[in-house]
Amino acid sequence: MIKNFSLSPDLLYTLPGIEQIDDAFLIFLEEESSLLHDLYLKARECPPKDESAFLLELAPILESFMAQFFEIEKEVFLLQKSISELAPLYLCRRLFVQRIALKEFSFEEAITFDGKKLEQEIVTFMGNKAFDPLAFAHEILLWLKRPEDNEYFLKISKQYAAWRVLTPDGKSLSSGRALFSIPHKLDFQNLFETITGEWGEKRVSPHHIKRRDGFNLTDPGHPLDVVLKETHYCILCGPQGKDSCSKGLCTKTGEGFVKNALGVELKGCPLKQKISEMNTLVNQGHMLGALAIICIDNPMTAATGWRICNDCKQSCIYQKQDPVDVPSIETQILKSVLELPFGFEIYSLLTRWNPLNIRYPLPSPQTGYKILVVGMGPAGFTLAHYLLNAGHAVVACDGLKIEPLPTSLVGEPEKLDFKLIKNTDVIFQDLSDRVIGGFGGVMEYGITSRWNKNFLTIIRLLLERRRPNFTLLGNTRFGGVFNESFAKTMGFDHIALCVGAGPPHLLSVNHGLAKGVRYASDFLMNLQLGGAFGEKSLANLVIRLPIIVLGGGLTAVDTATEAQAYYCSQALKFLERYEALVVHKGQEAVQSIWSQEDKEIGQEFLYHGRCLREERNLAFKEKRAPHFTELIQKWGGVLIAYRKSFQESPAYRLNPEELKSALEEGIGFLENVSLVSMEKDENGWISGIKLQRDNQETIEIAAKSIVIAYGTGPNSPENVLKDAPNVSFFGEVNPLFSGSVVKAMASAKEGWPVLSKTIKKSLPLCPLSYEMFSKKMMDFFEARVIKLSEIAPKILEITVKSVHAARAFRPGQFFRFQQFESNVPQTARTRFGMEGIALTGAEVDPESGLLSLIVLQMGASTDLCSSLKVGEHVALMGPTGMPTEIPTSQTVLLIGGGLGNAVLFSVGKAMRENGSRVLYVAGYKKLQDRFKVDKIEGAADCILWCMEENLTDKNFLKRPQDFIYQGSVTEGLLAYAQGKLGSTPISLEDVQHVLAIGSQGMMEAVEIARQQSLKPYLSSSHKAYASINAPMQCMMKEICAQCLVSHKDPETGLETIVFSCSAQDQNLNTVDFSCLKDRLNQNHLAENLTRQWIEYEKGRL
Repeated sequence: MIKNFSLSPDLLYTLPGIEQIDDAFLIFLEEESSLLHDLYLKARECPPKDESAFLLELAPILESFMAQFFEIEKEVFLLQKSISELAPLYLCRRLFVQRIALKEFSFEEAITFDGKKLEQEIVTFMGNKAFDPLAFAHEILLWLKRPEDNEYFLKISKQYAAWRVLTPDGKSLSSGRALFSIPHKLDFQNLFETITGEWGEKRVSPHHIKRRDGFNLTDPGHPLDVVLKETHYCILCGPQGKDSCSKGLCTKTGEGFVKNALGVELKGCPLKQKISEMNTLVNQGHMLGALAIICIDNPMTAATGWRICNDCKQSCIYQKQDPVDVPSIETQILKSVLELPFGFEIYSLLTRWNPLNIRYPLPSPQTGYKILVVGMGPAGFTLAHYLLNAGHAVVACDGLKIEPLPTSLVGEPEKLDFKLIKNTDVIFQDLSDRVIGGFGGVMEYGITSRWNKNFLTIIRLLLERRRPNFTLLGNTRFGGVFNESFAKTMGFDHIALCVGAGPPHLLSVNHGLAKGVRYASDFLMNLQLGGAFGEKSLANLVIRLPIIVLGGGLTAVDTATEAQAYYCSQALKFLERYEALVVHKGQEAVQSIWSQEDKEIGQEFLYHGRCLREERNLAFKEKRAPHFTELIQKWGGVLIAYRKSFQESPAYRLNPEELKSALEEGIGFLENVSLVSMEKDENGWISGIKLQRDNQETIEIAAKSIVIAYGTGPNSPENVLKDAPNVSFFGEVNPLFSGSVVKAMASAKEGWPVLSKTIKKSLPLCPLSYEMFSKKMMDFFEARVIKLSEIAPKILEITVKSVHAARAFRPGQFFRFQQFESNVPQTARTRFGMEGIALTGAEVDPESGLLSLIVLQMGASTDLCSSLKVGEHVALMGPTGMPTEIPTSQTVLLIGGGLGNAVLFSVGKAMRENGSRVLYVAGYKKLQDRFKVDKIEGAADCILWCMEENLTDKNFLKRPQDFIYQGSVTEGLLAYAQGKLGSTPISLEDVQHVLAIGSQGMMEAVEIARQQSLKPYLSSSHKAYASINAPMQCMMKEICAQCLVSHKDPETGLETIVFSCSAQDQNLNTVDFSCLKDRLNQNHLAENLTRQWIEYEKGRL
């Protein structure tokens, strides 16, 4: 027996507490077996040769200890009992179903059997009301002991078993899957059955369609009895050294790995997890012990397993028949433990203290070293775990908005005052209604509802409960001023770059950026990180049918399934909001500023929404799932188009289960087609696509949405020397480990010992305690609202304190600004969370850390800024973008329109300080729209004020060298150049550098004027730029691809594509302003309805 402990955070989450637990375990182990105790102490010094057998002997004792320690002996016993009670199923399956029934009857014979009649006869004989697989297995095993006394019932049972296993009707029954499903021979060219569709695309039979409605978890995994079938199917080849699932399937020469028939190298689990040992313990009923085995090599197991990785499964020793479904086993083990009282605390403890991990059973004491981990995707959070266990302080930063967790789960900063979690249900939420945490990188925004993203909360808690050793900084992008040398001055001993994949591969094709064309990274990030899927969301994302996804990898597959599901949600949400608004203020008012294009799309959504709602209501009455797939296909459907064959696609080769699942949701897969061109309609929307088959036949398919999923390129972090000794590369930035979640995690597992050894060659740079260092980081990087001021009609100035943002800002850069969604108000139908807004730093005070941001309240997210509260913490990412070029000793023309003038305060000031003369043209609608006049005057040697509406006061000029003009900025400039406004202190002929910032229309007008009316007055050698206001989402430089804009060289005709968030100041000569206009208007209808909806719903707060 172990002494009574009072469970507390101090006991479970501090090193002294864990040492107490370890001492108690050693006493417990000695009481159980003094021999094993002595061997265990030796093993900690020198691992035994037969480590596998040793761990299998130790694991049940650890399970008993944990059961007593957490006072859950009864629950653990019941779990063990539930597993052992199912054992007859697998024995019957092997001895009777496979060895007797299936050897006696063929498919041709089985299909003649009356399965339902046989089942009823068996049920009647057994005295049950319905067929019970476990009871049947018990009876069969008894009858087999005396076959002569049970000849008739064994006969009909054999017939029934054959019917259940071999016939379509038998396979369709859900009861008894663990008993009547058997391994099938693998045909790598036909891993699952498909039929041919209208265009020759691969589909599944309509009978195999899986119904989906919304964005809740689509696949909770297999039930326990089916998972245990897999552990019993495993031949446990680890002791013989044949566990290829873990170590890979080596060639006969021992050099390299075998490739399967699809050309996939069978390297086994990247984490080298002990799979045979895990399965052995599960078969013995020891789920908790099995989890401890997993945690030796994969402590972040919540991020792997079911619907995430399958390297182990592909490398299974069964290469000619169905492999063991290891991922489902792994996830079931974790789920079984989490469902126990204190299940999360048990798992959490095993990641820090694990006696089975004989090399690192306890975390190390604090070392004093501070490490910056950049990126909180799978590589980042796994590395953070290992470094924390090694005793180092970890500051993790990520450019994504990371929502704060409730203090009940993580406590107040610098305190261990959180509550221990007895029931893990408090962590889990419906996926369709959860606040998007932002933690997990690609696992948050790239993986679909097939995987339970509540596991990300679990992983995050494993780290965040280790404060102050662990500090998490969201909205913090590494790059620019925050570079390697800056990190060193902050006191970091090492930088670990875990920044994930690079920019998407761009497509060069006509109309490749037309309305309706998106990149998969943009779509998935907007959908899953921006929250567009949510019924209460205010995010705007317009997708139209038919939809074509270009690509053949897992991203293309995920994009297709989510686009289809989102279209239904979008149409239904649009209909609900539209109808409520029409009741509120009438149809004419709702559609008052809709363009003809908006009305066409709106009618499309309304019609489809009504059809979907009618089907949903009918399904509810008939107590079935809605048949949305048939409606979607009737309206054009969703099609994946790939240049090679179905079998050559990365999705088929690497993730066939996911491809099959997508087809079961109604997606089609068109193989062997190459893109020829895209077509668009009179409104600029994509209307179709031309594809060429490999036989040279050209086909034209209608499409109103095209999503490009051609993969991503390498990530090249800014300002980092590849050979710098204090920088390491993990995950996607390490080519050896790129390509998947589990490989990224493996890079952390294999790399942390090298990192830890490297930093110990020098003394820690920063003497601060972990507590003080964590506080220093939070104070430096966090952002909160200091002041809100309306400085002009519909112009709001937000003063934010963020020391890093203020000191790192350079003129021309901008920030991504958002509220934390967990802080926003909500009604029954609306959560008032804003989309990320690109805001410039109008002025900064580096000393005080104050930053001024100017917002034009145009509706939707910008209007929500007025609801901010003084003192509120906000998500401010940046500065980002490229600092504006500041010429030296030149004559500069700055042209600002409306809010664009806010950008030019700091730019003009910097140019003047650099010895340049500045002619500033400031354009507004009305005189009263002006703001920060003194700042504009400080940024210019001469100002030309242009007001589009009638001027009642023409005597507002404060300086004699300034001018005023009623009209547009281009008209004003022409009048200025022609001398109509008087003597000009700065001649346009002297201008060497032009920068225009404003609306798309204003900047386009400036370019037209440069080429036409103003051309005679400007030097032919001047350079001209425009700060492009493309739509933006991630703003982290070349990640999501929403900010793409096309350029066309006027001389060569060469077209290029530019990421505007990476380089917002672009050559005015080459910008394709019609493309920019289309990109800005792509979500126009949704944005308009959202503005009206916000006003309507505000009245319900």
